[in-house]
Amino acid sequence: MNLCACGCKKTTEKTYIHGHNKRKPRPTLESIENNSISIPECGCWIWMGRTTHKYGEVYIDGKQIRIHRFVWELYNGPIPKGMNVLHRCDTPPCWNPYHLFLGTQHDNMQDKMKKGRAKGFEGKLTEQQIISIRSENGLFREIAKKYNVTRTTVGDIKHFKTWRNIL
Repeated sequence: MNLCACGCKKTTEKTYIHGHNKRKPRPTLESIENNSISIPECGCWIWMGRTTHKYGEVYIDGKQIRIHRFVWELYNGPIPKGMNVLHRCDTPPCWNPYHLFLGTQHDNMQDKMKKGRAKGFEGKLTEQQIISIRSENGLFREIAKKYNVTRTTVGDIKHFKTWRNIL
């Protein structure tokens, strides 16, 4: 008995299990390295293959997997449920395992805000403006116009859906 050549880790008497010969072979560290460039100044290993939303991707058993998640699992084992693989370098196509760490979605958003990459109202309003919005009476659309934000943003601030750390 041999392992199927597609990389599915199932055994077969032939080279492939029936139908598996049409699958692309499972990526290896060598094939990933051959499809990447190294940036010595920052230490990033940039995936030059397929990308979606700037994140490198590979196909494994017919499923799209982001390259940094695949590499994390190669080096560290399975990603625990509810955890994301985050980038210290903030470079989506980077797969250098030393640039990757685990965190929750909340950790990811906090990291984004701390590094000044947050888009939207978080970057537009000061702490004092948040306090003022919460204390103001009136229509949300009027308050929103005054602070150049959306009505939804005003509602989220007033109902403590955002900016919970400011009372």
